[in-house]
Amino acid sequence: MADLSSLTPSQTRALGQLRDLTNGGDDEVAMGVLRSVDWDVQRAAEMIFDGQTGAENSQGRRYEEFDVDDSEQGLLRPREPPRQPTSILSLITYPLHLISSLVRFIFNFLRIPLPYIPFLSLNFYRRAPGRTTVRRAGGGIERWIRELEEETGAICAGSSDNVDATGVQVNASAEAGPSTLTSRHTTATGSGSNKLLPPFQLGTYDSILRLCQSSFRIGCIILVSAEHDSTAEFKDTTLTNDELVQILVDNNIVCWGGDIRDKEAYEAGLKLGATTYPFVAFIGMQPSRNFTSSSGSTTTTASQSTPALTVLSRHLGASACTSSALTTHLRETLLPRVKPYLDRTRMQREAVERERMRERELREAQDRAFEETKRRDKERILKKMEEEKVELQRKQAEEDQRRMENELRERQRIEAQEQTEERDRWRTWFRKVLPAEPNATETIRIAIRMPDGRRLMRRFDMHEDTLDTLYAYVDTELVSTSVSSSSSSLSSYSFETLHTLLSTRVPKTNEWWGFTLVSAYPRQLIPWSPNTLLGKLKAVSGGQLVVEIVNSRVNGDRKNAGGKGKGKAQDEDEYETESSDED
Repeated sequence: MADLSSLTPSQTRALGQLRDLTNGGDDEVAMGVLRSVDWDVQRAAEMIFDGQTGAENSQGRRYEEFDVDDSEQGLLRPREPPRQPTSILSLITYPLHLISSLVRFIFNFLRIPLPYIPFLSLNFYRRAPGRTTVRRAGGGIERWIRELEEETGAICAGSSDNVDATGVQVNASAEAGPSTLTSRHTTATGSGSNKLLPPFQLGTYDSILRLCQSSFRIGCIILVSAEHDSTAEFKDTTLTNDELVQILVDNNIVCWGGDIRDKEAYEAGLKLGATTYPFVAFIGMQPSRNFTSSSGSTTTTASQSTPALTVLSRHLGASACTSSALTTHLRETLLPRVKPYLDRTRMQREAVERERMRERELREAQDRAFEETKRRDKERILKKMEEEKVELQRKQAEEDQRRMENELRERQRIEAQEQTEERDRWRTWFRKVLPAEPNATETIRIAIRMPDGRRLMRRFDMHEDTLDTLYAYVDTELVSTSVSSSSSSLSSYSFETLHTLLSTRVPKTNEWWGFTLVSAYPRQLIPWSPNTLLGKLKAVSGGQLVVEIVNSRVNGDRKNAGGKGKGKAQDEDEYETESSDED
């Protein structure tokens, strides 16, 4: 019995891989071969197969008991195909190959550890390429399935209508259960054939692995070689067995196969370590396992990490790939141990997906609500900004209007003040140039009723005094207090200047004077006119004149000058009249 306690974890894994490749065998022989090649599994396998040391072991156990192959969990890495030397190099190295094979056989038979000798490891010789080394181009798996149907006269179970995005044919439901067996080819349903083949899927080997990994389904990989005599019997008896096909269909097992003459099947055989054909392997998701060493012995412990794609079992050779052996293995070993875990994991994954979907829908609803709130807030802010903008424009317009009105009032005030000052200067000049009351006989005595109720009596020269004199006299009497002005500033004032001013600059003379004269009875307006003698006016001879104010400027001037008198009512037409009868 070999002592495994002295091996390191890496050496233990190498021994386990070599044991799987040789389908069992003596551990001491395997350890000796591994030591001779410095624990290189590839070189040790080549030594064993080239020296025919594994013939007895393959006869001893063709059927491998269910044991999860932890060394190849996940996607199996492809092994590099052996380099094919030229024919000349093969002839030169053929004697060396015979000698090295004989030496290895003797040492292995005597169970003597073979030291690593670089000379013995040189093995340039390879068997002449046969039919298995010829890679067929085009068609691939689909062509192999078509040829299989033609050879067996059977049709594939399942429908070809359901194909996933990777080109892999899938069933409508991922749940196991009774299935309706239909032809892969829609035109073959009426052929009358009762034989069925496993539901082979189209696609590449990698796509099948992804399908098994994503859907948590068991995969069945079937590889055959046209060089083996048992291939035809395997196709006719095992692949068309109704019980086996029914188990594969009812349990929704993903089936894929091919001939190693095709490139895809050949690479799959390298990845799965197929050495004898026909070859059947079952793959599926299993918990990740880690090798640990405790008390000098190697044990395996299951971890709770993410499940990994694992080779569940391998079946090599015709005796291990019979329909009864595969059916018994599926019913009694593989399905009871693997399917509950896959179903449980699938349900957990579906629950997680449902929870993620619910969370995603909740997030989407929250995002929609947030976007709606954001939109309403934005509309409210924009509306508020627009209202503030309109309000600001309104206030600005009102402010501009008030400013313009204030400026207009200020200009009017300044103009009114300038006019008032100008009128005050004219009144001052009137007082200076107004002649004294004449004593001549040819005079006119005029009674004047002032707006404040005063009654004035004055004589005017019929041949000298004009309306200018009369209006100037009334204007000086409207404001009792005189405004002082220097005589030099009044040097430019004259009645001619007044005539020019009233005829050119002032549109209405009564507005400049601020009053008009009206005869008491009969009522007749006496408008101002330049150089009009009083003696020629019948309305003023011996009568009484009434002073009527035409605007409020004179009243304002009178108040500013300190004038006194009774106030009179003002009509809507802005003319003031006395309320009492004339004397």
